[in-house]
Amino acid sequence: MLNPKQLLTYFLLAVSGLLAWCFYNADVQNTNRQMLGAVLIAISCVPFAAFLNSKGTNQFPLFAFNTLYYAVGFGFGGFFMGTPLYESGVSDADIFLAQSITIIGVLCQIIGFRLFRFKARSVTLRVKQLSIQQLKIGGWVSLLVSLLPLVVAEIASVPSLPQLLRLAGMAGVSILFYQILVKQSSSFEIGLFATIAGYIIVGGILSGSIAEGLRYGILFCFISIVTRRFKLTFIIAFVSILLLILINPVKPEFRQQTWHGSSSTQMRYLKKAELLTRLTVDYWSGQSDGAANIHRDRNTTIDRINQFPLLIVVVSDTPTSVPFWMGETYVNLAFALIPRFVWPDKPEIRTGNAFGQRYRLLHRNDWTTSVNLPWIVEFYANFGLFGIIFGMMGCGIAFKIIENGPLSCTDRTGSSVLYIGLFGPLSYPESNLAIMWGGVILGWLCLNFATNIARKGFPDKR
Repeated sequence: MLNPKQLLTYFLLAVSGLLAWCFYNADVQNTNRQMLGAVLIAISCVPFAAFLNSKGTNQFPLFAFNTLYYAVGFGFGGFFMGTPLYESGVSDADIFLAQSITIIGVLCQIIGFRLFRFKARSVTLRVKQLSIQQLKIGGWVSLLVSLLPLVVAEIASVPSLPQLLRLAGMAGVSILFYQILVKQSSSFEIGLFATIAGYIIVGGILSGSIAEGLRYGILFCFISIVTRRFKLTFIIAFVSILLLILINPVKPEFRQQTWHGSSSTQMRYLKKAELLTRLTVDYWSGQSDGAANIHRDRNTTIDRINQFPLLIVVVSDTPTSVPFWMGETYVNLAFALIPRFVWPDKPEIRTGNAFGQRYRLLHRNDWTTSVNLPWIVEFYANFGLFGIIFGMMGCGIAFKIIENGPLSCTDRTGSSVLYIGLFGPLSYPESNLAIMWGGVILGWLCLNFATNIARKGFPDKR
């Protein structure tokens, strides 16, 4: 096993290599913009470097992963131009301001996390410890229940149920993979888990949503880190990134043929796999068949990751031509906490579409497409610089509460791991705050309810 000093060294070398690659391949020729991008990347990597340098802790570094998001999602903006639609008509002053307030926001989040002192004394925040057998039964039940929509298609149309089943699947995968890594599973269980998990991941990718499939790759990375299997973490991360780079350029053509093609409704699992493989091979081998309309450019993937142009647009237009939202997007948090099966007529939250229309990122007649609204962009769109300072600091405090509470991983059986699938998405804050935190709070209540059932329905007989 790698010691903390080696881990930190490898991580710093990786960050240095990333920065060197960015400087060498940058299509932005503004030195000041490049330097601010490098500063943002360096600052955003500090919490994860601190985690790697820690000794003897199995705590899940949710906060460190969240700050890494800003290194990639916004730091790349210092080196690579965004979508021309986003950056057209903005000034160098707007770009400088956007980079500066991003750095300020990340620093405020770090300050909030580091200065806030919290220990989970509250019964509500403490994780109810389950035995190894209770966790195993609960993990398998959750995983198998999450597969019900594959058997009964009508389930997908039941309000709120698909979201709860997805949560169950993430919780089941989390605990079962954890038990495999700590050697609490038999060979049969490992084989069965690999088969089911592989089917879910490949099925997610073949659905046309790379994120749907790679979500589990990220989850496996999280569990590997908790168990201090860092070599395995690097392997899983490398494979996930490689798949993203290989498949992302052909995703539009694949979706076109599987979603809208004449034979899309009859296309089987193996046919989709064959099509995706052929499109990927044709693209990277330089052949035109199957990928003729796709531009062969590394920016295809970078544009998907780079969220900085969104902040540039908001900074440029707010409040000169677009007024501050004044907290309107956060009102939806109250609605998000109410399941749709309780309130069937609950208004749909379309903040992403409203954001795109408000800043002219969508056609004026497009009322269906949703544009990503990262938290830091949302803070500025609502309250400007003050929104970023206090909002990001509040996020840092919230992460401290979560890490020292449900994700403290202090129990011996791994009960806290159940919640990694729930809180893990907060490490990638590219959707508006109300949707993400509303889902987390609702999921927290559901998981607590499920653990109580597990404790009473399968009592520990030790």
